[in-house]
Amino acid sequence: MLKEFFKELKLRLSNPLFTSFIISWSIINWKVWICLFKYSTSETSLDGFKSPIHLISSVVSFKSGFIQPLLLAALYVILWPILKNLIHVFNAKIDTIGGNWIVKISNKRAVPIEVYLSQKAERDRAESALLEELQSQSHYKAETVRLNNDLNDLTRRYNEESSAARRIQSYSDVSFYN
Repeated sequence: MLKEFFKELKLRLSNPLFTSFIISWSIINWKVWICLFKYSTSETSLDGFKSPIHLISSVVSFKSGFIQPLLLAALYVILWPILKNLIHVFNAKIDTIGGNWIVKISNKRAVPIEVYLSQKAERDRAESALLEELQSQSHYKAETVRLNNDLNDLTRRYNEESSAARRIQSYSDVSFYN
């Protein structure tokens, strides 16, 4: 029976509306807590009350003891999930804007030495490869120029030989001797 009582008590205390009601009641009726923890019976009488119970009964009414805490608790239970989601949306938006600012700012930032050295090594390798390709291309270009010169020489010699062959042929032509 005692286990069931504590089980039921735990269930009720874990209810968000009940917990919110207790917190709301405590905020609205803050004078009760001060009276309970701070005042003694003699101090209560100095404030014009017969006892702490009399002070509490004069401060707490049906409105401040039940209606206002219940409304505040209901608003909290209903509006808190909506407000929490709005806060998450706002934070996500701020994170996105902040991330964009970081990207913009980081384009003008100093580069760590490790990154600089790795990128410099990569650039040096690419430069070496380009120089080798340029030398290879210049070798091919020189070879092309040499081959074109040889072709020109051979063409000139062919033309000279063709001209000589036509002259010789013209000597053997019968009409030449007549």
